[in-house]
Amino acid sequence: DNKKPDIKIEPEVQGDYTIETVDSMLGISITDKVDNGDNGSIMLKEVFVNGEPFETDKKLEDYTSNDGKYTIYVRAVDYAYNASVKTYIYDPNATENKIEEVANEEFTVTVDRDNGDRPEEF
Repeated sequence: DNKKPDIKIEPEVQGDYTIETVDSMLGISITDKVDNGDNGSIMLKEVFVNGEPFETDKKLEDYTSNDGKYTIYVRAVDYAYNASVKTYIYDPNATENKIEEVANEEFTVTVDRDNGDRPEEF
């Protein structure tokens, strides 16, 4: 299985996770397919709002906002260890595009091999 889980977030839709706001909701759907097109299974699902773990009994406004905006981070891993990570910015005050997917932060990891004689970057 080489297919990564698919993550979608949509306003006014029920999903695997539903983040409620004072006057609306955001639905987060996480699905997986295996190489032959059959449904796969998700091993791990994580949702964070502004760095805090998502709790189903909290409304979006219960989380600390960042200039009135909320960063929603979603991670899903299937049983073949294929992982998807998506980051969204939700701006409840925007007139258009209240929810936007943003690029994930890239970073480089250096591994020292052979007692530090052969560092490699990944």
